[in-house]
Amino acid sequence: MLDIAVIRGDPERIRTMLRNRNYPEDTLNEFLGLDAEWRRLMEEGNQLRRKRNEASVRVPKLKG
Repeated sequence: MLDIAVIRGDPERIRTMLRNRNYPEDTLNEFLGLDAEWRRLMEEGNQLRRKRNEASVRVPKLKG
């Protein structure tokens, strides 16, 4: 099992390893694409949580 940081940090080395073992490189390409999408969605979720938290601080002030 490879550490995700290794795969992200040096995908060409992983690609070479796959070639040497006669595995298709498409798997790595798909993985990297899905990983990028996952990271983008996680950041979007974090931004939405920040906005929610900011709004939840402002709401009590509006009532008073």
